[in-house]
Amino acid sequence: MVIGRVDHRLGGMTGSARHMRRIAIVGAGQLGRRYLEGLGAVHDSLEVHVVDPSVGSLARAAEVSTGHQVLTHQDPSGCPDWVDLAVIATTADVRAVAMEEFAAATQTGFWIIEKVLGQGRQDLDQINAVTIDSSGAWVNMWNRMTLWYQRIREVSHVSGPTRFEATGGSWGMGCNGIHLLDFCQWWTGETLVEVDVAGLGGRWWPAKRDGFFEPSGQLVASFSGGSVITMSVDAPRREHGIYSLAGYDDLSQLSFEGLAGRWEIRQPWSEEVGRAVGPAGDALEGRIEFQSQRTPRLVNEILTEGTCPLPTLAEAAALHRPFLDAMISHWQGSTGQDCNRVPIT
Repeated sequence: MVIGRVDHRLGGMTGSARHMRRIAIVGAGQLGRRYLEGLGAVHDSLEVHVVDPSVGSLARAAEVSTGHQVLTHQDPSGCPDWVDLAVIATTADVRAVAMEEFAAATQTGFWIIEKVLGQGRQDLDQINAVTIDSSGAWVNMWNRMTLWYQRIREVSHVSGPTRFEATGGSWGMGCNGIHLLDFCQWWTGETLVEVDVAGLGGRWWPAKRDGFFEPSGQLVASFSGGSVITMSVDAPRREHGIYSLAGYDDLSQLSFEGLAGRWEIRQPWSEEVGRAVGPAGDALEGRIEFQSQRTPRLVNEILTEGTCPLPTLAEAAALHRPFLDAMISHWQGSTGQDCNRVPIT
């Protein structure tokens, strides 16, 4: 439903508007605001359009200082007829529709799309149709562009099947498992063959984002060269007979073992400090970047070179299809619902 338009202009505009790049951020929640913060480190002048139906979310976005011209809109009709780059930071349940609505109002050169791409195959088809005539589309599965991971791979990677294990508390497999599948695909150069969810429990847990759910138990994914990842996730903690919401814990360890021996990455998704320990006890400390730190690199590379280190939409969709199919099948078996979607984001 269109409920009007609110515009906020922040900061000044330097240089000629004719040379100014236009960027749209669709979805002004916490993640969308992290993208907006990151644009502050882009030195070229930008005209930024933030789209979200929530007046409150737009007001919080309007408080972010970027040094660029920023306008906010409750629907895409207020956006210009062309943007160089659109960032889609909505939740997965509305992502495909939001992209369709944005594309109907505005022609887009490049896209960065958040994961999980959608909740079923129909969403993936819609997103592909929206972006098919663009100059490029990528999905923000950022593990492969993490400098710490790149250093670990340089000193540890050899060809041959690799066995990965991911363990933690209630770290949000439905939301974050796709990150690990992409990590394995990047690390090994293999393609995903099968996702086995027979080891998941029979109950889905309410997630920290309202209206979404998370499984617990074990998932096993197999790749074309013989590599395998086993992901284990706990049910939410229970205190005084009440379960907490799922997805609040961190992934505690990601290990991998191949011909070069066994490595353990402790606190692999820490934004402060993590530690990778090899078979001889050698260690590499590092951390993942904040999204606000990744954003300027992505934007600069896309706008100047027409590419970036994220997986392409085609690569990401190939991972999403078997993952979503397996999640939908398990959701159906657990809930008794005959559906073609699963409520993850």
